[in-house]
Amino acid sequence: MPAGCSAPKCTNSNKDGYCCTTFAQDPNLRQKWIDAAGVPDWKPSKSALLCEVGTEAYKFYNLNLNFIM
Repeated sequence: MPAGCSAPKCTNSNKDGYCCTTFAQDPNLRQKWIDAAGVPDWKPSKSALLCEVGTEAYKFYNLNLNFIM
C-alpha cells in the first residue's frame, strides 16, 4: 500500500522507492522527530509519515525509528 510523506511541500512516497516512517506515539519522542525534521511550527497528524529526503536520517537511528517499505 503506497504511503506518502506528510512533510509540507513533499510529494515523496514509498511507491517511488523512498523510505517513509510513522511518527512515534510517545509525545516526547514524537517531538524529537518533529524537531529533527527541521520544519518550524509543524503539527503532523497522528497518522503522519516522514520520508528520508530532507532529513538528517542519522538522528533517527537512536530514536527507535521503524521504517515502512
